[in-house]
Amino acid sequence: MKNNLYKKLITLSIASGLLMPLLASAGLATPLDVEKIIKNVINLVIWPIFFGLSIVMFIYAGFKFLTAAGDSSAINDAKKALIWAMVGIAVAVIGFSITPIITTILSP
Repeated sequence: MKNNLYKKLITLSIASGLLMPLLASAGLATPLDVEKIIKNVINLVIWPIFFGLSIVMFIYAGFKFLTAAGDSSAINDAKKALIWAMVGIAVAVIGFSITPIITTILSP
């Protein structure tokens, strides 16, 4: 019973937290600028989380290198972690820059 109440309270708090920006903008006289909201979410939420995770991934790969102690399979695992961290950053940079590139190419 107590566990079910906690689940409901957590769900209610998460839902209300997600709906707060919508409720706050409901009283505005001007319509919502969805494009601006999406850009703000990407620039203020997604990019900091991404860069934080990429730093954590590089630290993890470095830790694996340090703790390998000459074991070739552990070194290979560390190399794979480092390669995937770099691939993730490359994909994110390409994903971030593809929209302006396509817009520039297709604009008259």
